[in-house]
Amino acid sequence: MKTLLPYDSEFKITVVSASNDFGVHVGWRQISYEHPLQAVRWEYGTPLIPMRSDYQSYALSVNRQGVSVGQSILADKLTYLAVKWDSTGWFSYMAGGGHRDSVANHINRRGQSFGRIADAERISHAVRWSSAGKPTRLPSLGGLHGHAVGGNDRGDAVGSSSSTTHATRPTLWRAADLVPVDLGSLGGTFGVGAAVNSQQVVVGMSQNALGKDSAFVWSAGVMRDLNTMLPASFVSSGQRLEWADSVTDQGTILATVKQSVPGNDIPRYRGVLLKQCLE
Repeated sequence: MKTLLPYDSEFKITVVSASNDFGVHVGWRQISYEHPLQAVRWEYGTPLIPMRSDYQSYALSVNRQGVSVGQSILADKLTYLAVKWDSTGWFSYMAGGGHRDSVANHINRRGQSFGRIADAERISHAVRWSSAGKPTRLPSLGGLHGHAVGGNDRGDAVGSSSSTTHATRPTLWRAADLVPVDLGSLGGTFGVGAAVNSQQVVVGMSQNALGKDSAFVWSAGVMRDLNTMLPASFVSSGQRLEWADSVTDQGTILATVKQSVPGNDIPRYRGVLLKQCLE
Protein backbone atom coordinates (compact mmCIF):
# COMPACT_ATOMS: atom_id res chain seq x y z
CA MET A 1 0.00 0.00 0.00
CA LYS A 2 1.31 3.43 -0.94
CA THR A 3 0.68 6.60 1.05
CA LEU A 4 1.33 9.97 -0.57
CA LEU A 5 2.69 12.39 2.01
CA PRO A 6 1.56 16.02 1.83
CA TYR A 7 3.86 18.32 -0.15
CA ASP A 8 4.04 21.90 -1.42
CA SER A 9 3.64 22.01 -5.19
CA GLU A 10 5.96 25.03 -5.36
CA PHE A 11 8.81 22.65 -4.54
CA LYS A 12 9.66 20.39 -7.49
CA ILE A 13 11.81 18.02 -5.40
CA THR A 14 10.73 16.44 -2.10
CA VAL A 15 12.69 13.55 -0.56
CA VAL A 16 11.93 11.35 2.47
CA SER A 17 15.19 10.03 3.89
CA ALA A 18 14.08 8.31 7.12
CA SER A 19 11.07 7.37 9.25
CA ASN A 20 10.47 6.16 12.78
CA ASP A 21 7.94 3.73 14.26
CA PHE A 22 5.50 6.48 15.20
CA GLY A 23 4.76 8.06 11.86
CA VAL A 24 7.42 10.77 11.86
CA HIS A 25 9.27 11.17 8.54
CA VAL A 26 12.17 13.50 7.74
CA GLY A 27 13.99 14.59 4.60
CA TRP A 28 14.36 17.71 2.50
CA ARG A 29 12.85 19.66 -0.37
CA GLN A 30 13.96 22.06 -3.12
CA ILE A 31 12.10 24.44 -5.39
CA SER A 32 14.52 23.25 -8.11
CA TYR A 33 18.08 21.96 -8.36
CA GLU A 34 19.34 25.55 -8.44
CA HIS A 35 17.72 26.39 -5.08
CA PRO A 36 18.93 25.51 -1.56
CA LEU A 37 17.84 22.38 0.28
CA GLN A 38 15.37 22.77 3.14
CA ALA A 39 15.05 20.14 5.87
CA VAL A 40 11.45 19.03 6.47
CA ARG A 41 9.45 16.60 8.59
CA TRP A 42 6.01 15.05 8.57
CA GLU A 43 4.32 14.16 11.86
CA TYR A 44 1.54 11.62 12.24
CA GLY A 45 -0.09 12.44 8.89
CA THR A 46 0.09 16.21 9.35
CA PRO A 47 1.21 18.47 6.49
CA LEU A 48 4.88 18.91 5.76
CA ILE A 49 6.69 21.06 8.35
CA PRO A 50 9.87 23.00 7.42
CA MET A 51 12.59 22.66 10.07
CA ARG A 52 14.68 25.59 11.26
CA SER A 53 18.21 25.79 9.88
CA ASP A 54 20.77 28.00 8.15
CA TYR A 55 21.05 28.75 4.42
CA GLN A 56 20.26 25.15 3.54
CA SER A 57 19.98 21.81 5.31
CA TYR A 58 18.81 18.23 5.02
CA ALA A 59 17.71 15.64 7.57
CA LEU A 60 19.05 12.09 7.26
CA SER A 61 17.73 10.15 10.27
CA VAL A 62 15.07 10.29 12.98
CA ASN A 63 14.76 8.19 16.15
CA ARG A 64 11.74 6.97 18.12
CA GLN A 65 11.72 10.16 20.18
CA GLY A 66 11.36 12.31 17.05
CA VAL A 67 14.89 13.72 17.29
CA SER A 68 16.58 13.97 13.88
CA VAL A 69 20.08 14.66 12.57
CA GLY A 70 21.67 15.71 9.32
CA GLN A 71 23.70 18.58 7.96
CA SER A 72 23.33 22.36 7.72
CA ILE A 73 25.15 24.45 5.12
CA LEU A 74 25.94 28.06 5.93
CA ALA A 75 25.45 31.00 3.58
CA ASP A 76 29.13 30.99 2.56
CA LYS A 77 28.40 27.60 0.92
CA LEU A 78 31.76 26.41 2.26
CA THR A 79 30.81 25.46 5.82
CA TYR A 80 29.01 22.13 6.33
CA LEU A 81 28.04 21.35 9.93
CA ALA A 82 26.44 18.34 11.61
CA VAL A 83 23.14 19.39 13.13
CA LYS A 84 20.45 17.97 15.41
CA TRP A 85 16.77 18.90 15.49
CA ASP A 86 14.76 18.20 18.63
CA SER A 87 11.21 16.86 18.49
CA THR A 88 9.85 20.40 18.05
CA GLY A 89 12.07 21.09 15.03
CA TRP A 90 14.51 23.42 16.84
CA PHE A 91 18.11 22.87 15.70
CA SER A 92 21.56 23.02 17.26
CA TYR A 93 25.04 22.38 15.95
CA MET A 94 26.75 19.20 17.08
CA ALA A 95 30.02 19.46 18.97
CA GLY A 96 33.34 18.95 17.22
CA GLY A 97 32.37 20.34 13.83
CA GLY A 98 34.27 23.60 14.15
CA HIS A 99 36.52 22.91 11.17
CA ARG A 100 33.73 23.55 8.66
CA ASP A 101 33.00 20.00 7.56
CA SER A 102 30.92 17.52 9.55
CA VAL A 103 27.73 15.50 9.12
CA ALA A 104 25.53 13.29 11.28
CA ASN A 105 24.11 10.37 9.28
CA HIS A 106 22.21 8.37 11.89
CA ILE A 107 20.70 8.64 15.38
CA ASN A 108 19.59 5.68 17.50
CA ARG A 109 16.84 5.45 20.10
CA ARG A 110 19.34 6.15 22.90
CA GLY A 111 20.18 9.49 21.29
CA GLN A 112 23.65 8.46 20.11
CA SER A 113 24.53 9.86 16.68
CA PHE A 114 26.98 8.64 14.05
CA GLY A 115 28.82 10.53 11.32
CA ARG A 116 32.10 12.20 10.55
CA ILE A 117 34.10 15.29 11.53
CA ALA A 118 36.95 16.87 9.55
CA ASP A 119 39.99 18.23 11.35
CA ALA A 120 41.96 21.39 10.55
CA GLU A 121 43.69 19.60 7.67
CA ARG A 122 40.27 18.59 6.25
CA ILE A 123 40.88 14.94 7.05
CA SER A 124 37.59 13.22 7.90
CA HIS A 125 37.28 11.03 10.99
CA ALA A 126 34.47 8.67 11.95
CA VAL A 127 32.68 9.84 15.09
CA ARG A 128 29.98 8.76 17.52
CA TRP A 129 28.22 11.46 19.54
CA SER A 130 26.79 10.59 22.96
CA SER A 131 23.19 11.47 23.80
CA ALA A 132 24.61 14.51 25.59
CA GLY A 133 26.39 15.58 22.42
CA LYS A 134 29.97 14.63 23.30
CA PRO A 135 31.88 13.37 20.22
CA THR A 136 34.13 10.31 20.36
CA ARG A 137 36.49 9.83 17.44
CA LEU A 138 36.51 6.27 16.10
CA PRO A 139 39.95 4.93 15.09
CA SER A 140 40.74 4.03 11.51
CA LEU A 141 42.19 0.84 10.02
CA GLY A 142 45.57 2.55 9.80
CA GLY A 143 44.81 5.13 7.13
CA LEU A 144 43.79 8.75 7.47
CA HIS A 145 40.05 8.80 6.81
CA GLY A 146 36.92 7.37 8.37
CA HIS A 147 33.14 7.85 8.30
CA ALA A 148 30.47 6.30 10.52
CA VAL A 149 27.35 5.92 8.36
CA GLY A 150 25.08 3.95 10.69
CA GLY A 151 24.71 2.38 14.10
CA ASN A 152 22.42 0.29 16.27
CA ASP A 153 20.81 0.85 19.66
CA ARG A 154 23.73 -0.88 21.43
CA GLY A 155 26.08 1.83 20.18
CA ASP A 156 27.89 -0.30 17.58
CA ALA A 157 28.87 1.81 14.56
CA VAL A 158 29.45 0.94 10.89
CA GLY A 159 30.83 2.86 7.96
CA SER A 160 34.14 3.03 6.17
CA SER A 161 37.79 3.52 7.02
CA SER A 162 40.97 3.83 5.01
CA SER A 163 43.68 1.23 5.45
CA THR A 164 47.45 1.41 5.29
CA THR A 165 47.20 0.40 1.62
CA HIS A 166 44.89 3.38 0.95
CA ALA A 167 41.90 1.12 0.31
CA THR A 168 38.54 2.21 1.74
CA ARG A 169 37.12 -0.74 3.66
CA PRO A 170 33.72 -1.39 5.21
CA THR A 171 34.26 -1.14 8.97
CA LEU A 172 32.51 -2.12 12.19
CA TRP A 173 33.24 -0.45 15.52
CA ARG A 174 31.81 -2.53 18.39
CA ALA A 175 30.49 -0.45 21.27
CA ALA A 176 32.44 -2.48 23.84
CA ASP A 177 35.88 -1.30 22.73
CA LEU A 178 35.45 0.77 19.50
CA VAL A 179 38.33 -1.15 17.91
CA PRO A 180 37.81 -1.04 14.11
CA VAL A 181 37.00 -4.36 12.44
CA ASP A 182 37.80 -4.71 8.73
CA LEU A 183 34.77 -6.45 7.23
CA GLY A 184 36.63 -7.56 4.12
CA SER A 185 36.03 -7.07 0.42
CA LEU A 186 34.30 -8.67 -2.55
CA GLY A 187 37.50 -8.17 -4.55
CA GLY A 188 37.69 -4.40 -4.99
CA THR A 189 39.34 -1.60 -3.04
CA PHE A 190 36.27 0.36 -1.97
CA GLY A 191 33.40 -0.49 0.35
CA VAL A 192 31.20 0.90 3.11
CA GLY A 193 29.00 -0.53 5.85
CA ALA A 194 25.59 1.13 5.78
CA ALA A 195 23.68 -0.45 8.68
CA VAL A 196 24.07 -2.92 11.56
CA ASN A 197 21.42 -4.74 13.59
CA SER A 198 21.54 -5.78 17.24
CA GLN A 199 23.23 -9.09 16.35
CA GLN A 200 26.05 -7.16 14.65
CA VAL A 201 24.97 -8.27 11.19
CA VAL A 202 26.18 -5.59 8.77
CA VAL A 203 24.97 -4.69 5.28
CA GLY A 204 26.37 -2.24 2.77
CA MET A 205 28.30 -2.04 -0.48
CA SER A 206 31.62 -3.44 -1.66
CA GLN A 207 33.14 -3.24 -5.11
CA ASN A 208 34.01 -6.54 -6.74
CA ALA A 209 37.19 -7.33 -8.68
CA LEU A 210 35.67 -5.74 -11.81
CA GLY A 211 34.97 -2.50 -9.97
CA LYS A 212 31.19 -3.04 -9.89
CA ASP A 213 29.24 -2.06 -6.80
CA SER A 214 27.67 -5.04 -5.05
CA ALA A 215 25.40 -5.23 -2.01
CA PHE A 216 26.80 -7.37 0.78
CA VAL A 217 25.80 -8.90 4.09
CA TRP A 218 28.44 -9.62 6.76
CA SER A 219 27.88 -11.93 9.70
CA ALA A 220 30.22 -13.79 12.07
CA GLY A 221 33.30 -12.73 10.16
CA VAL A 222 32.07 -13.68 6.68
CA MET A 223 31.08 -11.25 3.90
CA ARG A 224 28.68 -12.49 1.21
CA ASP A 225 27.63 -10.90 -2.06
CA LEU A 226 23.85 -10.67 -1.94
CA ASN A 227 23.73 -11.13 -5.71
CA THR A 228 24.98 -14.70 -5.29
CA MET A 229 22.02 -15.47 -3.03
CA LEU A 230 19.35 -14.59 -5.61
CA PRO A 231 17.64 -16.76 -8.24
CA ALA A 232 19.52 -17.00 -11.54
CA SER A 233 16.48 -15.55 -13.31
CA PHE A 234 16.87 -12.32 -11.33
CA VAL A 235 20.48 -11.85 -12.41
CA SER A 236 19.90 -12.91 -16.03
CA SER A 237 17.21 -10.25 -16.42
CA GLY A 238 19.84 -7.53 -16.10
CA GLN A 239 19.16 -6.72 -12.44
CA ARG A 240 21.85 -6.21 -9.84
CA LEU A 241 21.83 -5.42 -6.13
CA GLU A 242 24.22 -2.51 -5.78
CA TRP A 243 23.60 -1.34 -2.23
CA ALA A 244 22.07 -2.73 0.96
CA ASP A 245 20.57 0.08 3.01
CA SER A 246 19.30 -1.54 6.23
CA VAL A 247 18.87 -4.83 8.07
CA THR A 248 16.33 -5.67 10.78
CA ASP A 249 16.91 -7.96 13.77
CA GLN A 250 14.75 -10.53 11.95
CA GLY A 251 17.13 -10.49 8.97
CA THR A 252 15.04 -8.53 6.48
CA ILE A 253 17.31 -6.45 4.24
CA LEU A 254 16.36 -3.35 2.26
CA ALA A 255 18.47 -3.07 -0.89
CA THR A 256 18.72 -1.01 -4.05
CA VAL A 257 18.43 -2.74 -7.43
CA LYS A 258 19.97 -1.41 -10.62
CA GLN A 259 18.36 -2.73 -13.80
CA SER A 260 19.86 -2.27 -17.25
CA VAL A 261 17.34 -1.25 -19.91
CA PRO A 262 18.01 -2.50 -23.48
CA GLY A 263 18.50 0.41 -25.85
CA ASN A 264 18.66 2.93 -23.01
CA ASP A 265 21.86 4.22 -21.39
CA ILE A 266 19.98 5.26 -18.26
CA PRO A 267 19.36 2.35 -15.86
CA ARG A 268 16.36 2.00 -13.57
CA TYR A 269 16.67 1.89 -9.81
CA ARG A 270 14.20 0.53 -7.28
CA GLY A 271 14.12 -0.76 -3.74
CA VAL A 272 13.53 -4.40 -2.77
CA LEU A 273 13.05 -6.27 0.50
CA LEU A 274 15.02 -9.48 0.96
CA LYS A 275 13.83 -11.92 3.59
CA GLN A 276 15.50 -14.94 5.19
CA CYS A 277 18.92 -13.96 3.84
CA LEU A 278 20.61 -14.86 7.12
CA GLU A 279 19.38 -18.43 7.40
